[in-house]
Amino acid sequence: MKTRNYEALGAVLTGRPPKAFVAVGEPEEKQYNDARFVGHIQTYSRPVRVVRPAALLVGEERRRIFVGGVPDSVLLPPDLLSEFNPTFPARGLLWSDELKLVRVDGGMSGDPALVPEQNDLVPYFSNRYREAPEEAWEKQVLWTLALGFSGADLDVFSTASADLCLNALREAAHLFIVQHLGMLHPRARLEAYRKAAGILRGFSKADAAGPYSDQLFAERLLEAVTAAKAADLVMLVTALTEPEGGAATG
Repeated sequence: MKTRNYEALGAVLTGRPPKAFVAVGEPEEKQYNDARFVGHIQTYSRPVRVVRPAALLVGEERRRIFVGGVPDSVLLPPDLLSEFNPTFPARGLLWSDELKLVRVDGGMSGDPALVPEQNDLVPYFSNRYREAPEEAWEKQVLWTLALGFSGADLDVFSTASADLCLNALREAAHLFIVQHLGMLHPRARLEAYRKAAGILRGFSKADAAGPYSDQLFAERLLEAVTAAKAADLVMLVTALTEPEGGAATG
C-alpha cells in the first residue's frame, strides 16, 4: 500500500474554528519554501475546565489556523501539518492510585474531555509534581484552589478511589495545621487554641487554657479531620491557620 506523502489543507485548517474560540494576538506570517507561499496563521483559544473524580484542571485548547495566503487545494507534508494539531496547556490537581496526589502544570497530550472518567490522566502530562505529605496541602491543594476551584469541586475530586483520595487529603490537611501551629509563639498558639474552642467539637476554652491543651487539641483535631469531607477540610484549615479565622472557601 502506497503511503501518501502530502495532505490537502482542507476546511479544518483554513476556516474559522468552532464557537467559543477567540483569537489570541495577531496573525503571524510564515514562509513555506517547498510550497512557495506565505501563510497567515492565527492562534485561537477556548477555555477548558475539568471537575470530576481524580481531576481538577483548568486550561485551554489552542488551535492554529491559516487565515490567509493559502488555498484549500495546497498540498503539504504531514509532518508540517502536525504543528497545527490542537494543544491543551492545563494545570491543576490529579489523583493516581500509584502516585497519589499529583500537581500538573504543562501541556496535556489530548483533550481531557475525551478521556473516559475511569482513566488515570497523570500519564497524559509530562510536567507533574509529587510532594511530601507535609507539603502536599500547601503546594498542591491550596495551589489548586487558587486557580479558581472551590471546596465543592474538591469534594467531587475526593470521591476517586473510594476513601483513598479523601484520606490523602485528610492527612495533608492535618499535617499542614500541626506544622503551622507548631511554628507559632506559645502565646500565639494559645490564641489559636482559644479560637479552636469554637470550631472543634469537644474542645472548650477551659481545655485551651489548661495544662493539657496540646494533648486535648491534638486529639480533637485528629477526630475532626478524620470525619471531615474535602470541603470541610478547606474550611477547617482556613479557620485554624489564617489570621482571625480568614475567609473559608466554599
